[in-house]
Amino acid sequence: MSNREQKLKRYRYNHRQKYKIENLQDEIWEDIPGYYGLYQVSNKGRVKSMDRYLNGHLMLAKIKKACETAKRNGRQGYLCTRIKDINGKSNCLYIHRLVAQTFIPNPQNKPTVNHKDGNKHNNCVENLEWATYSENNKHAIDTNLRPKYCGFLKGYDNIEK
Repeated sequence: MSNREQKLKRYRYNHRQKYKIENLQDEIWEDIPGYYGLYQVSNKGRVKSMDRYLNGHLMLAKIKKACETAKRNGRQGYLCTRIKDINGKSNCLYIHRLVAQTFIPNPQNKPTVNHKDGNKHNNCVENLEWATYSENNKHAIDTNLRPKYCGFLKGYDNIEK
């Protein structure tokens, strides 16, 4: 074995010890649609990169960090992760949508993903469901995540007196 091969073997071993990916109980990993062979998402809401060569360098698998989205269009608090496609273009994707697209069938093509318990950080597949915009809003009101009436609507006060 050459010196380079020994270094590579040692690097892989050290990397695997540092970034050891241990599955949670009953955790299932599937390829993310559109990122086959690059990234996987689990039914527990975790995202990991896969072993691959990038620009001639070996990139070993590791769990991707999730970050909370900043307040933007009222979507504060959802967890997202930044992943790169095959061309190296970086995308910030919502983890709850990745889990739903990968594990939950959507035969009615509903556009949104609802967190059943209202916790935006709980991205387990059991806690997610596809919903229409009105179903998602109704759920938020029914579970007191959003007030029934809020703010001004087209210039007049819509709050019950």
